[in-house]
Amino acid sequence: MKSFIPLVILMLLGCGAGPGNQLLLQIRISNETPHVIDKLWLGAGARGGATQDTEFGPMEQGGMSPYEAIEAVRDNYRKLNFVIDGKRYNAVVELPEHDFMTGYYTFVCSLEVDTAIVTVIAEEET
Repeated sequence: MKSFIPLVILMLLGCGAGPGNQLLLQIRISNETPHVIDKLWLGAGARGGATQDTEFGPMEQGGMSPYEAIEAVRDNYRKLNFVIDGKRYNAVVELPEHDFMTGYYTFVCSLEVDTAIVTVIAEEET
């Protein structure tokens, strides 16, 4: 019985809110621009309060990335950045008053004239 108690205490300590237990969002990007995107990433950068920036790489016109697990910190997903033919575009994601709940989201990336637009679609779990 004595060896059981320390084991339970160690198990409970492991259940804390350490980095491995952060809430994660599953986000993918859809390229609805009329162009190939040379580079695409999500995040406001360390100076903008993000704990991570997520690189999605290049993306064909009409392409869709796989889901990426992103820590549910608002600054990690509030800014979409991409480069087309050497020109950088930034789109700020219109967020609800509260942070996104853990789940699956598609961020649809588009252009209106020369302005980057991102539309968020909450998806059913896959």
